[in-house]
Amino acid sequence: MLKRFALLGLGIAFFASAAQATLPTRYEAEMSLTEIRGQNLRDLRPVERKALEGFDFVLVDGILGDLTQSLYAEVEVFLKAQLPGTQIQIIRPSSFHDLEDNAKALAWQLRPGRRPRILLAHSRGAAEVFLALLKNPDLLGEQNLARVVLVQGAFSGSPVADWTADLVDRGCRRAVNSKVVTSVCDFVDLFAPSLNGLRSNDARTLRTGLQRALGAEAKAQFQERVYFVRSRVSLAKAPMSLKPSALYLGHYFNAFDNDGILLTMQQRVPGFGQDLGILEADHLRLLGTSRKGKKDSSVFMRSLLAELVKNNP
Repeated sequence: MLKRFALLGLGIAFFASAAQATLPTRYEAEMSLTEIRGQNLRDLRPVERKALEGFDFVLVDGILGDLTQSLYAEVEVFLKAQLPGTQIQIIRPSSFHDLEDNAKALAWQLRPGRRPRILLAHSRGAAEVFLALLKNPDLLGEQNLARVVLVQGAFSGSPVADWTADLVDRGCRRAVNSKVVTSVCDFVDLFAPSLNGLRSNDARTLRTGLQRALGAEAKAQFQERVYFVRSRVSLAKAPMSLKPSALYLGHYFNAFDNDGILLTMQQRVPGFGQDLGILEADHLRLLGTSRKGKKDSSVFMRSLLAELVKNNP
């Protein structure tokens, strides 16, 4: 009985504030509702379905996505269940090519489809999409990429990538004379090209010139159709796999506002889209499979789509 009253109260509070809700408050409310409902996610409302039923979806993965193919599993299930008429295209750029090469390939893959599309990209994939759009702003349009959501994007590179690139450049196998270390370094060398464009200096150089050259009309298209989603995580709540990098970012850059991989403040490009806010989540949580059993990705998608409909009724 207490659980039902709590659910009712939370639901009333959520819908009462829906008009002015930002994505972070909406996401936290949906997470709480899902926990109270015993992991049962709420469906999209009819008005949201109606607003979205005319769109297809493009999902762009980040680095290593072509190898693991684990991202977007829950997202795809959610979209198919909520919008059965939609077509879903998943693009997984190569982890062995640099950012510019992948952006060039993306520009070709993102040419107009059968219906307007909503694009969702994560991490390095978000930076690659952004670069592709800077070079090909004609891709943005109501009849092609009507909405572009860039989640935890590496637009300014990453200090973690700088450290990794420095290790590769210096030749990590020379640091320790060990067969095990040599084997690890051989593996790391395979991904050396993927760091081009992720170094902080490279990332800024790649996009700043293109941003300055963009005309007023194209820039207005970015501002209207592109959205940024950022995140941060406390060191205590970071998963074990991200605790070392989260601590590294916090200690050396005095920036504990990070998601374990990227600094929160660098996950957007001011003036080239709308900031949907900062979510309390690590770099692996929003679009990946949760080990804790929560439908984190589905909750995020439900919150995100409701927010897009609110912003674009």
